[in-house]
Amino acid sequence: MGLYLCVFDGDDEIEGVEVGSYEDFGTFRDTVRDSLEHGDSGSRFPVLMKHSDCDGMWTPREAEALHAELTLIAQEFASRPCSSRWRLEEVCGPHDRIVASNLA
Repeated sequence: MGLYLCVFDGDDEIEGVEVGSYEDFGTFRDTVRDSLEHGDSGSRFPVLMKHSDCDGMWTPREAEALHAELTLIAQEFASRPCSSRWRLEEVCGPHDRIVASNLA
């Protein structure tokens, strides 16, 4: 089963993307915790790390904070040697997105 992220306007889905498996999402968050938060989950990236990985939502304000967190995570991983199994890269298009590539 995959993890699907989407944007709603009321009850109408505006945009959605399949972002990988729940296992990939868990591994990504584990890597963020271990590599960037020194094992203290949510200490630096609370919007990403403290949010449930099952049914839930981010408010527009939280989505803005999440975008900032993902941007910082991408910058920090990009400045490290590629010893992690994750590489993050920014994708330019109609919507700015952060893409995590599982290198395993």
